[in-house]
Parts: sequence; C-alpha cells; structure tokens
Amino acid sequence: MHEQYKISIKTEQENNLAKEIRDRLGYPSVRDCKASDKQLHFNNVKQNGFSFPQKNPNVDFNHSLPRAAAENNKRLIRILRYHKYKFSSYNSLGETPLMVAIAYGHEAVASYLWISSNVAQMAKDNSTVLHYAAKHGNNSLARAACERKIHININQTTRPGNYTALHLATMYRQDHKVNILLEHGAYPNINDVNGNTTRDYAFDEQRRNIFEDWDNIRGRKRKASDSE
Repeated sequence: MHEQYKISIKTEQENNLAKEIRDRLGYPSVRDCKASDKQLHFNNVKQNGFSFPQKNPNVDFNHSLPRAAAENNKRLIRILRYHKYKFSSYNSLGETPLMVAIAYGHEAVASYLWISSNVAQMAKDNSTVLHYAAKHGNNSLARAACERKIHININQTTRPGNYTALHLATMYRQDHKVNILLEHGAYPNINDVNGNTTRDYAFDEQRRNIFEDWDNIRGRKRKASDSE
C-alpha cells in the first residue's frame, strides 16, 4: 500500500471510520487519525482525541454535510461538526442539511441537526424547516418549530410559488400538520402564486372539516374576548 493511503489504527471500527473519512471527504491521508469517542460519541466511551491531516484543497467539504444528511450518516455529521464545518451550507437545490434530513425522513439525523444548526435558516427559495416538516410529515419537528422561540415565521411564503407551510401540509394531505399549524396561528387565507388559499387545496370533506373546526374555535375565542 502506498504510504499516502496507509492507515495506522488498531481496531476494525477505527479502520472503517478512517477509510470513510478518506474516501468520502477527500482527505489525502488519515495516518495521524486517532479514534475519539469523547467528542463523537462512538459507543459512548472516552477515547484519545481525533485529528485530521491536511485537507484536499480540491474538495468542498461543507457540501459533504447535505450529502451526509441525505445518506443518513450521523457519524459523518458528528465528525464534521467536531471539525467546525458549516451546518449552514446548501446543497445544489438550496436546502440546508436539516431540510435534507427531514425530506428523506431520517429522524435521528434530523433531531441531531436540529440541536446543532441554525433552525431558523431558510432555504434559497425562502422555505423554512416548517415547510419541510409540513410536506414530509415530521410531526415532532413541526410542533417544535411552532412552539419554540426560534424566530421562524409560521406564515413565511416561498418564492416564486408563495406557498406557506399550511399550503403544503394541505396539498400533501398532512392533516396532523394542518392541525398543528392552525393551532399555532397559521393564516389560512394567504394566496399562493395561482391565487389559491389553503382551503382551496382541501379537496375532501375531512380536510375541509379541519378548517371549519378551527374557524369555530377562533370564533368562540373572539366572542369570549369581546364579552370580557
């Protein structure tokens, strides 16, 4: 084996990790690599530190984050976080790693990225994580994005479609997300680029009933408020 590609670590797990770093991220060598579970939490045991050799200048390492999210590679994301790569990087579609993980349905990776990145960062088309959670059916992140003070506009519209998260939840028949968004004050009467409101995408009676129920709830609240 050429000295440049020699891997000098002991266990099979460490050997596979080093090879993954080299092959996936373009490092010319991992000879100096020592396994570190203290930072990366491999098997939740302490290890001796983790250092990378010089990076390959021809590789854009920050674009590896969205790819790792798409491939459900939590280990690789932890490595990149430890070495301070940008969790704000976009893929070719203008999506953040968190959005990619939500779109692919990778719950564990999405949860990890949720606490490791700027959740309020928008995609290049002005989508928020709420748009992705609403479209792809992630109940827990949809509710968390609504409830936590993370400066996400629940009524943010995309461009050029002018879709809100509520538009997408209704279009993709994500009834639970429709309820979550309406519960937290999403506006049902915003027009998209075609002039349609969210109600216009409620094609079946069950979905229309959700909007009617929330209209009744809000009507009762307004009456109670006016009577005080």
